[in-house]
Amino acid sequence: MQTVSSVLSFFLIMAQHPAIQQKAQDEVDAVIRKQGRPPKCCDRQCMPYLDAVLKEVHRCNPVAPLGEA
Repeated sequence: MQTVSSVLSFFLIMAQHPAIQQKAQDEVDAVIRKQGRPPKCCDRQCMPYLDAVLKEVHRCNPVAPLGEA
């Protein structure tokens, strides 16, 4: 369920912020175009903007409680 929540949060934020989506897509295209293959997890080190976007999604919409009730 955590993965579904993270993916849905990512889609929502990208739909609300098309400029961020475009900049992240441009970064992915620039890195992947060189290799001519789908992206892999190890490619994240070459994509600092996308990595920051993913961290921000997790910060804004954590999938687990951050404190005790």
